[in-house]
Amino acid sequence: MYHADSGLLGAFVGRLYAHRRKNTWRGRLYEWRIKLPFQLRIGSPSRVFYRVNYHIAPHRLVTIPADSEEGQRTLLALQAAGNYAYANRLAVLAALRDALRSVWGADCDSPDLLWDAPHNGIRREIIGDRKLWVHRHNAVRVEPPSQTPAHSPFAQTGHPVLLPGSDRTSSYLCVADEGAANTLHSADHGAGRSALRLGRPLHNGATTRLYTYKNGLTEMVPHLSDDGVDAVAQVLRACDIARPVARLRPLAVLKGRS
Repeated sequence: MYHADSGLLGAFVGRLYAHRRKNTWRGRLYEWRIKLPFQLRIGSPSRVFYRVNYHIAPHRLVTIPADSEEGQRTLLALQAAGNYAYANRLAVLAALRDALRSVWGADCDSPDLLWDAPHNGIRREIIGDRKLWVHRHNAVRVEPPSQTPAHSPFAQTGHPVLLPGSDRTSSYLCVADEGAANTLHSADHGAGRSALRLGRPLHNGATTRLYTYKNGLTEMVPHLSDDGVDAVAQVLRACDIARPVARLRPLAVLKGRS
């Protein structure tokens, strides 16, 4: 189980096409040095008003018609970021394969990608009997057996749902359940904050050794109990959104920073 996303490209696309409320005014002014020329230069001049209204004005929520020129521009940019994110995850898998083979030799089996779970994006989906645009932010799609094609290897179980913990706790592999219909077929993409907030230090001698690329070993921290990640897993199960089927404990964690 590993996390990799669109990195700076996705962050940049988000800044160009959306208004982030958490941004400071200083940060916003710096951002507009690039955002304003981009939005005012690209596309039809007659659409300047719409681009300012959709992408620059500080609205809390903006509805962009999907079949409009601006809707198509926005979707294309998001799809490009999503494709880059998928390619990045494949590149990470290839790097892991090369690292394993450098230790155990070229005959070491190549790891297979079993499931890819994007957690940011906008997709056209059928929810119940309606076709909707679903915008997920830090949430994954949950497809139970009733929504899974008969030819899929997950037809009997539902699609996998990843529930990561932290580098000091367990994580869970779950399968989708039918209660996801009540949450727009969505679930949280992880339990990291709950794992750190509710986890208790374990006094069994288990530690995580924290390294950096520049300074080597910087800190040793005790493992935490799974109270936090268990609490999130129990909510998913109680609401029939997803069922935990396997507990995963990390041997090593690689955490990248932009």
